[in-house]
Amino acid sequence: MKSGDIKKLQFDLQKFFPNSNNLFGKGSRVEKGTLDDGTILYLIDGELIFFEIEKRIIPFLRILLKNLIQLQKVTVDLGAVPYVARGAAVMVPGIVATDEDIKKDDYVVIVDEKHDKPLAIGLALMDANEIIKEKKGKAIKTVHYVGDKWWEFGKNVVGK
Repeated sequence: MKSGDIKKLQFDLQKFFPNSNNLFGKGSRVEKGTLDDGTILYLIDGELIFFEIEKRIIPFLRILLKNLIQLQKVTVDLGAVPYVARGAAVMVPGIVATDEDIKKDDYVVIVDEKHDKPLAIGLALMDANEIIKEKKGKAIKTVHYVGDKWWEFGKNVVGK
């Protein structure tokens, strides 16, 4: 990508991911590619960082595992883990804690209560205050999880 395109990408990322500036080092090589299905991939120095679907930029879980960016957090109980690990939506009863600043349509990281490790990235379907007061319903739509096609795809690209 050209330097002007990289600066625009950095600006766009800052809106959604305030701590994303540390992804770009001086002289970082930023690449953009498009898959057959229209998904856009962003790589920095050969590592998959984000993918874009329907004009929504989504970070790869591996980047969260490396603490290169932070997202608002939703913590689920251990009973919810097997479902989240298969891509199911996060239901309100399975949530044991949530960051207070979550707004509807924010991307959040879903972690388990025992290890506090990222299991998935989801799109909030309600604000944090609604999640806290509701007794039932879907709270988070899972968009990327450990073991999904993006996780597997990333294993073949990372470090190349």
